[in-house]
Amino acid sequence: MNLSSSTYSRAFTYCNSAKSLPSWLTSLLVFLLLTDTLHAERKWFSPGLYGGLSLNNYYGKDLYEYDFSIRPTAGLRLAFHLPQILGIEADAMYLYKGASLKRSYGKNSGGVKDSVRATVIKAHYVEIPLMLKLSVPTDGEVHPIIMLGPSWGIKVASSSGADIVQIDNSGLITPIKVDPIIENKDIDPVDFGYVVAAGVEWGLGNLQLRLNWGKNSIDKSGNTIAKTMAISTLAGFTF
Repeated sequence: MNLSSSTYSRAFTYCNSAKSLPSWLTSLLVFLLLTDTLHAERKWFSPGLYGGLSLNNYYGKDLYEYDFSIRPTAGLRLAFHLPQILGIEADAMYLYKGASLKRSYGKNSGGVKDSVRATVIKAHYVEIPLMLKLSVPTDGEVHPIIMLGPSWGIKVASSSGADIVQIDNSGLITPIKVDPIIENKDIDPVDFGYVVAAGVEWGLGNLQLRLNWGKNSIDKSGNTIAKTMAISTLAGFTF
């Protein structure tokens, strides 16, 4: 951290001129002055692009076994930096929210050894998070960032289907089409939730790990509690 002598002089002047203020307020003013100097060169507005991979699943008390899905994700970012260490970021990301939900029924009679009901949900969303951003000052160009806030997923396409896979005593597998746990018509068009992210930024680049989770079930009929969850690794740059 290389601060100029003028910065130290300004801080000293603040301290001398603020003797009548409470000590905590004086300390806060000096901290804001120093962090303002550290971030003086960052742009107040930074558009950019993100890209990466997301690990997707559902969670809820009505779910049993499930398989994760890994899909690409990408989108646009708009970062608004306040004069100090805080900022606001709004994104528009493509995010897949789908998975395979399973339920095993165990051994049955009638020559059927085992059976599994599998529902496959494929849902494609435009995810729009609005996040408060904290940039942590460091001695170098690379600095950590932490972001959190609400997020709205707007569904653009979805599908849902299910099979019961039966395995008889001879090992023969027989799939039988059945109604899915969540019908496609019941998948909510808006998935409201929350997002938290952590990573690093430097110059025009950034890396981050992001967690999205839904607040409510995507089943608007209320028959099944299934909430979305996505963990994404992202790399990006600003213009």
